Amino acid sequence: MKLVEDLAEELYESIGEDECTIETEDNIITIYLDLPDTENYISFVNTIERFIVKSRYDIEDFEIDGDYEGQIDIVYEGE
Repeated sequence: MKLVEDLAEELYESIGEDECTIETEDNIITIYLDLPDTENYISFVNTIERFIVKSRYDIEDFEIDGDYEGQIDIVYEGE
């Protein structure tokens, strides 16, 4: 989906250099933290939420979840 791919690209440009890998598949963006721990996870989730809120995307269209350590999933649930 183009919207998800665009968001993933913008996220990579914004935070991709910050010790993570970003992949997309269907309506899901997966971010793998290179140095996983709970503190990094919470920090990255906060960064992602702030990024989406400030961007052209509607935060209400996305669910942010993960394994609370090394993987963050952003699922597009909008129409």
